[in-house]
Amino acid sequence: FWKKSATAMVVPISIKIPYRTESVELNLQWKVGDSLLELAKKNDEILGDYNIMEGACGGNMNCCTCHVYISSPDFRNMLDEPSVAELDMIDMAFEP
Repeated sequence: FWKKSATAMVVPISIKIPYRTESVELNLQWKVGDSLLELAKKNDEILGDYNIMEGACGGNMNCCTCHVYISSPDFRNMLDEPSVAELDMIDMAFEP
């Protein structure tokens, strides 16, 4: 869930993905307001084998197969605080 002040502009972002025994950093174009699952789907060709976000529930927050950890304070500041439902779902997620 994005802060209401976010606009629908496209911005470059860098994503670091832990994958097997390595960590890969990819530069992508992200439309502000899109979920990270939508970002992964739109950039599937670039992500290739690194696109391990299943999104089994279609992004309806029912399965936690596309959860991510946000380490950048700048990016975290663009997000609202997680809802109780989000926190409950994350409690069931696999932690690397």
